[in-house]
Amino acid sequence: MAKAVIFDWGGTCSIGNHMQYVKQRIADKFRLPPEQVDAAVEKNNAAYLTGQLHGEDFFFQLNKALGTTFTLADFERTFAAIKLNVRVLDIVRQTRKRCKTGLLSDNYKEMVDFIRKKITLGEYFDAAVFSNEAGIKKPDRKIYEMVTGKLGVKPQDCVFVDDREENIFTARNLGMTAIKFEGSEKLETALRTAGVL
Repeated sequence: MAKAVIFDWGGTCSIGNHMQYVKQRIADKFRLPPEQVDAAVEKNNAAYLTGQLHGEDFFFQLNKALGTTFTLADFERTFAAIKLNVRVLDIVRQTRKRCKTGLLSDNYKEMVDFIRKKITLGEYFDAAVFSNEAGIKKPDRKIYEMVTGKLGVKPQDCVFVDDREENIFTARNLGMTAIKFEGSEKLETALRTAGVL
């Protein structure tokens, strides 16, 4: 049996990809083609996710590229739309009765602050690693090793749950049992098969 299960946040423990929602909001508000907004966001998204670029600077550069006025405060106001995946969080709690649980998330400082206010992470996870604090993001293998190190387990003793194929690929290469998240029912079945639920 695995000694730990590591969960992703966006698209797994919360519903949907929030930055995709934000991109659509910007495109709608300023009547811009979605692909133009997508390209402008992605230009500096990795730097923002890894804490190399602060939120104010990210949105200053984004507005400069698009000719828009979408601020960091506007971004933070969109957090009200975030919906927790209550069923998955319940599965995390159930899993924690049998093994350790970890959270590995590519996320922005402001979003991480919001998550920490929204839920008490320690009630669900034994360890949490966020890209903005780690300075690297998935699928870099080092960030996976950070969370396994915090959990005190080897990668091959872990189950990894994520909604993105490239992140699953790295987990498998490290020897983890990797589960692509495709809904709570399939996740529950996969975790039972893995013997951790």
